[in-house]
Amino acid sequence: MKDLFFHSSMEIGSWDIVLRLFLSFVAGFIIGIERGRHKQILSLRPHILIALGSTLVMLISIYLPQQFGFDKNYDPSRIAAQVVSGIGFLGAGAIIKMGVNVKGLTTATTIWVAAAIGLAIGAGFYFAAMVSVVIILLVLILIDQLEKSIFRESLYKVIHISYLGLDDKKEVVVEMLKQNHVRMITINVEKDFEKKLSTIHFHVHIAMHADTELLCAQIAALFDADQIRYVQFQTME
Repeated sequence: MKDLFFHSSMEIGSWDIVLRLFLSFVAGFIIGIERGRHKQILSLRPHILIALGSTLVMLISIYLPQQFGFDKNYDPSRIAAQVVSGIGFLGAGAIIKMGVNVKGLTTATTIWVAAAIGLAIGAGFYFAAMVSVVIILLVLILIDQLEKSIFRESLYKVIHISYLGLDDKKEVVVEMLKQNHVRMITINVEKDFEKKLSTIHFHVHIAMHADTELLCAQIAALFDADQIRYVQFQTME
């Protein structure tokens, strides 16, 4: 009787195909759920589709020699190898550079790993694939908490300020932030001349224990009551 976790036969039947595609769906679903917890754009559906697609590519690689004969020098790894290099382009699309800070590296990595898991399941290497899913979850959940504990002194954040009017309030806000020991990285200004609306995005380095609610109030106080629309702090991953 063949071991479920070490299915190595090149002969794959209909039920084996269903099992492999289902397992890749589960693996992609689990990883995607974790990424969704962090409000990532590439979360549930992309990871499921990447895992399923990689499994399908691996199945095709196995199917060709099975269908046309093993004596024709078919290499099951040839098509699958292209997934490893090709998936990098999709992962690169998940990375966003904001000033000196980079967002999306973890998601780009999970995309690459989801593809690898899909290939493993497609090849029938179930045990390695399932163990990898468990380890990946431990890394994403437990190591994330450990990272925050070790590097808790400071954070990269983006401050979004929107106000009515086209007057330049950038320097006033910068001066106030400096007084609160907030280190400026980059500043982006947007002006809508039709609506007479201005938006400033400050990429900053701020202490973990900083009172962002108080900072929001201090920033809002720099504007007239009917001028400010919103002040938001966004933590960069």
